[in-house]
Amino acid sequence: MFVGGAEVSVRLLAQRLAASGRDVTVVGSHVHITGHEPSVAALQAYGEHLRELGATQVAVVDRHALTYRLAGMRCVSTSNAEYLRTCEAELAQGSHDVVLAMLEQGEEVLRASASRGVRTVAWIHDVSDNGLACLESDPALVLATSRFVARAVGARFAGEVRVFYPPFDFRENPNGHAQLPGDCVSMVNPIPEKGGDLAFRLAALNPGRTFLFVEGWRWSELLDRYRLPNVHYLPPQIDMSTFWRRTRVLIVPSRLPEGFGRVVVEANLRGIPVLAARRGGLSEAVGTGGILIDKRDPAHWSEKLAQLDDEARFRALAARALVSARRFERDVDAELVALGVL
Repeated sequence: MFVGGAEVSVRLLAQRLAASGRDVTVVGSHVHITGHEPSVAALQAYGEHLRELGATQVAVVDRHALTYRLAGMRCVSTSNAEYLRTCEAELAQGSHDVVLAMLEQGEEVLRASASRGVRTVAWIHDVSDNGLACLESDPALVLATSRFVARAVGARFAGEVRVFYPPFDFRENPNGHAQLPGDCVSMVNPIPEKGGDLAFRLAALNPGRTFLFVEGWRWSELLDRYRLPNVHYLPPQIDMSTFWRRTRVLIVPSRLPEGFGRVVVEANLRGIPVLAARRGGLSEAVGTGGILIDKRDPAHWSEKLAQLDDEARFRALAARALVSARRFERDVDAELVALGVL
């Protein structure tokens, strides 16, 4: 299902490893998709959607899990309550060389793996307590999703820490978008902690611009507070292509010390410039593909946005965005071998 930045990173990594001939199983929780445990009927319906996407061997198991094969990898999507038990069952069924885990229940999965003699790797995506919890399992190796995250991990963990940026899919044709950009100022996950308040105030200052917001972690309560006619709101998107086609500029006004900022590079590889808060690892993601902003004043953000109304300036930044994104194009399998993961 793979909705969310870290989850998309896992999917792309698993696909790359499977494409190189490795046997890959991905176990995840589907509770994040709906906010509650889906019914059997909902799992069956989603199974049909997966078949349309090319998945095979789709099956609902024990009324709480959905198993399928997609892009060379075997996937198990289970309920949040059954996640750890499902992982333990997978460990008991066969021989595993490496287990990589992250975020919720990652610590428990890594402990269970280590108890069976399996090499453990924690992939740390953010510096929250939840993001760093995997360190408590004392993994054999830690991958940090940015230099910023690596510094935070190094302050708490004495073992090996290596920077491993998220993989990206460069099979998109970004040049087409760069030549014919959308018309929206867009944001993903416009909730208060992600800077949604600033985004809505920016929209209020610019009634002549169309703003496109897509739901992420949860429904944004700010929609009811502001009720702006120039703000269009999309539900969570499994396929983000429509969102990207409509986007001219992406804004990332987060209040959080972001671990990296996958959405920044996703925009850049399509030739979309980014306005981002200078928070955490966002500066590493932005590179030359956007403008980093220190102030949280919506009027200041509005000034930066207005600068991109100049077509020559916009085109120049869009071109730099394409170049900036290419920093993250590499042979992921070879990199993981060099890092000692494989």
